[in-house]
Amino acid sequence: MKTHGGDIFGVAAELGVKPEECLDFSANLNPLGVPKSVRDAMKESLDQVIYYPDPDCRELIHDLSGHYGVPEGYLLAGNGAADLIFRLVYGIRPSNALIPAPTFLEYEEALKQTKTRIIRLPLDENLEVPENLPEFISEEIDLVFLCNPNNPTGILTGRDLMIMAAKKAVETGTILVIDECFLDFTGREEEFTMVPYLKEFPNMVILKSFTKMFSIPGIRLGYALCSDPDLINRIRAAGQSWSVNTAAAAAGRAALKEVEFVRSSAAFIKEEREFLTGELKKLGIRVFPGQANYLFIQVKSCPGLYDKLLRYGIMIRRCLNYDGLDETYYRTAVRNREENKGLIKALKSIIEGEEKNAAKTETTERK
Repeated sequence: MKTHGGDIFGVAAELGVKPEECLDFSANLNPLGVPKSVRDAMKESLDQVIYYPDPDCRELIHDLSGHYGVPEGYLLAGNGAADLIFRLVYGIRPSNALIPAPTFLEYEEALKQTKTRIIRLPLDENLEVPENLPEFISEEIDLVFLCNPNNPTGILTGRDLMIMAAKKAVETGTILVIDECFLDFTGREEEFTMVPYLKEFPNMVILKSFTKMFSIPGIRLGYALCSDPDLINRIRAAGQSWSVNTAAAAAGRAALKEVEFVRSSAAFIKEEREFLTGELKKLGIRVFPGQANYLFIQVKSCPGLYDKLLRYGIMIRRCLNYDGLDETYYRTAVRNREENKGLIKALKSIIEGEEKNAAKTETTERK
């Protein structure tokens, strides 16, 4: 089973169709697509491809510095957030790391590369990061990964708990990594982001990405924020010199100006998330109260749902390879109304078909 969703080319080849004929709910991308200004910036950057990219991404870092109101030395750009996760782990080479369970699989994949001992902290009965998180951060723990909102659940962790964890990490000399790559979709970034606390907690690294909000997974662009210059340099040194290509850097600079696009996207996602949640519940599907641009669901009554949806050309994300989850758990992106209706229509057809088959079987057994 693949680690991630979004393998639209592989699925299309398997089904014998074109990628555009598939409806991909497995990748959590903005259904509003790529803003025109971002597309134009990438096109205009093509005149610069005759040169090597700027290894320090000076212009993008300058713009990010102004956007967040932090020194340029706090910032490092990378080939997507995943690139920075691996570079961080390679740069630190932790002996022991703490991660919630379940959470984004890339943390564990990176930690395996350095043979790090992984300690899993199970989420509570509401699939939230437990309030006693700070108790698990000790001098033996070199690194902690926290995803906010969490992936695959979409559930937010309150800032108060994050601050307590950051304080404990300072006391124990632990590096705390907070992944905020989906936070802009919640419409509550100012309320939950830990960026204002960068100077207070120099052992804290915040990860962010352009990929999801601006729907540019094929370009790859993310960045890290940290107030410790030594830690930033260790992450930088663990990767190649030209990790961000020219088109990606141009896309990022244009994207930072799209403030209204981000605001309207979050509002759009909220409306569609509520619609999709209501329709899924009508079908008897358990929906967890996530706040991101995806929904975490449980479907017990329909074994093999992923394969059954593929017959309709629809991809969702199987979650059985997340720690603590089984084949009844799935993650589905929130897309536009027409596409969301298409998913609901297919699910209704599949579930009703299962119920009819079950009724026939019961009748036959009685005879």
